[in-house]
Amino acid sequence: MIYGLVLIVLIPASIAAWITAYRMRRKMNRTLGRKTSKSDLTSMSAWMSVDEAERSGGTNKPGKSN
Repeated sequence: MIYGLVLIVLIPASIAAWITAYRMRRKMNRTLGRKTSKSDLTSMSAWMSVDEAERSGGTNKPGKSN
């Protein structure tokens, strides 16, 4: 009984965490203009770069205009 309840909570939570990480990695890739790693998702300086790029109006990719 208890294992069923754990699975009912654990599986959706795991899927939601994976989807969130995927979206954040995609956002970083798009904004920074480079491929990101798992450590970039937890790096404060990487997220500050993303915030800075979003405020300036787009991506840091050279040659790409918004």
